[in-house]
Amino acid sequence: MTPTERTAQESTKAEDAATEECSEASTPVERMRSPFRLLLLGGVALLAISAVAIALVSNFGEKKRKEAKVPAYDVTYTVTGTTNVSVSVQKGGGVALPGGEISPSKLPWTKHIAMPADGTPPTMDILLGEKGGHAECTLIIRGRLASRSVAEGTFGRATCSAEAPTTAPSTAP
Repeated sequence: MTPTERTAQESTKAEDAATEECSEASTPVERMRSPFRLLLLGGVALLAISAVAIALVSNFGEKKRKEAKVPAYDVTYTVTGTTNVSVSVQKGGGVALPGGEISPSKLPWTKHIAMPADGTPPTMDILLGEKGGHAECTLIIRGRLASRSVAEGTFGRATCSAEAPTTAPSTAP
C-alpha cells in the first residue's frame, strides 16, 4: 500500500467513526446527557425556583402591609356647663362611636378615644333640654385644642368638629 492509499484509508475510517459517534449522540438519551443540555436544564430550573420564591415573598409582603395598623391619634371629648345635656359623639359622617349617645349625669364630662388616622373627622354634638342653660363642648386632638362651641338657651345646640390627622404624630422638635 502506498502512503497515499494509507492516508485515504485512515481518513475513511476516521469519517466512519465520526459518523458513528454522531449517530449515537443523536439519540434522545445522549442529547440529554450532554453537559450543555444539563447546564441549560439547570438554569431553567433555577429560574423557575427563583420566580416561585419571589412570588411567595411579594405575597407575604402584601399581607404584612394589609395587616399593618392604621396610625391612630388621641381625641379628648369634653363637655362643661350648668345644666343637663345630651351628648352625641361621632367618628364623623354620622357614624356613632361605641357609647356615642349619652346623657351624662354630672358635668364636666370627659371621654378619651384613640381614633384611626383615616381622615374621618371626630365630631360631638350637645343638645340642651327645655329648661335651657349653658354648656360648652371641646375637642382636644393630640393635646391641642381643635374645636370649641357653646350652646345656650332652650334646646340650645352646639357642634364641635375638627379636621382629622391622617398621619402619625411627627417626632421632630
